[in-house]
Amino acid sequence: MLSRKFLQIINKSFVGRFIEGKTAIFKELDPQQIYVENIRRYFSIPQKLAKFLCEMAVKQKIFKRKVGVYCPDCGRMIEAVNTDAEIPENVKCDICEQSEHDKYVFKRSEIQTIEFYQLNKSLTIERG
Repeated sequence: MLSRKFLQIINKSFVGRFIEGKTAIFKELDPQQIYVENIRRYFSIPQKLAKFLCEMAVKQKIFKRKVGVYCPDCGRMIEAVNTDAEIPENVKCDICEQSEHDKYVFKRSEIQTIEFYQLNKSLTIERG
C-alpha cells in the first residue's frame, strides 16, 4: 500500500512528469530508504541530476532527508538520524552485541554514514 501511495505522489509531482512512463521501476524501491544511486541507476541519469531531483522532492516535502549510520563491523544500518549533528559520540550495534562480538560500541570517527531519503508519510493524495 505504501508503494502505491509512493507512486501516486511521484506521478502527481514534477518528478512524475519528468520520468513519465518509468514509474513501474519504483515498485522495487523501499519508500523508507531511497538512495541517490538507486534513482541514478534506474533512470540512467547522472548522479548530480538524481541528487537534484531528490533535493527538489525534499523542498516540495515529498521526501525527507536522512543520514544512515552503519556499523563498521557487520555493515548493517545501526540507526537513521535527520542530520550529522544528531549522531552520538558513541554508537552501539545491537546485532554485534547479540552476536557476542568483542566490540559493539563504536566511536563516531569509526562509523560510516550515507545520506538517503524517505517518502514523507504525512502527505495526502489529492483526488482528482
